[in-house]
Amino acid sequence: MFYSKFKELVNDKSKETYTVEELLDYFGESTILVGLIISNIITSLPLPPWGGGLETLPGGILSIIFAVQGLLGLEHIYLPEWMKKTEINVTLLTGNDFMPSVFEFVDNHIVPDREKWIMNRTTEILMYVLVIANALLMLVPIMFTNGPPSQSITAMAFTRLLGDGLYFMFSLGFACFVFIFYVFLGIVFSKWLYRTRRYWSFGVLGRKRR
Repeated sequence: MFYSKFKELVNDKSKETYTVEELLDYFGESTILVGLIISNIITSLPLPPWGGGLETLPGGILSIIFAVQGLLGLEHIYLPEWMKKTEINVTLLTGNDFMPSVFEFVDNHIVPDREKWIMNRTTEILMYVLVIANALLMLVPIMFTNGPPSQSITAMAFTRLLGDGLYFMFSLGFACFVFIFYVFLGIVFSKWLYRTRRYWSFGVLGRKRR
């Protein structure tokens, strides 16, 4: 149901913008997984950053809201009215040459109900924790860094919604790797900043006290 509707949306170039509420109505379901896909699919595409690092900010905020609701056991999305009216420009999605490759991969490799045993509440909770972790990375306005966290959220939600446990496990692993790798880079960069503080602060920091 969702996948066929999603393909129709991508192939329909008659409309450029949708509100979050319109997209939920279009897909006919307001589950948290659908909300995660809607809020991250465009920023998951391999495109140059068009918002100076801020393009993933709305998706990151929405993802955290959805994940918290998922952790609370809610099945359907609750959003305030102003957030439902948030507009999403889908031209990057509908006019992108990358999407046919995505559909080809899904059609040839995704198998519904494969490794169904992994689709339980424990892995669902793990997914929402990883969503929050990666969504926090999306809130950091640094260009060329926010794609992988957004992609990991999209992959987790998409594979779980389609019911392929094997690729869902892969997506969980990818999300873990992205978060750990970014934290590692953050620690290394912080240490470098501390060691070189005398140079980039023009001697203000790191001055020896007498």
